[in-house]
Amino acid sequence: MESVDGRVILFIIVGGVLFLLGRRVQLMAMMWQSWKDAVKAVPARRKVAFGSVRHVLKLALVAALVLWAVVHVGRFM
Repeated sequence: MESVDGRVILFIIVGGVLFLLGRRVQLMAMMWQSWKDAVKAVPARRKVAFGSVRHVLKLALVAALVLWAVVHVGRFM
């Protein structure tokens, strides 16, 4: 009888180990997919970031022109 009990315990242990291994593989696959999606999103985010920088530079140029105009209008009046 003991050999049968030992086999049952062994099957339970092997089943638990296979379950945990499967969960690890599933987690690894999900992380790999997330990493691939993040790498694909980099060019789009870079484009948006450079667009924002250009917009800020344009606003700074307009602000500088307005400041220059205010300073020079004060001199002429």
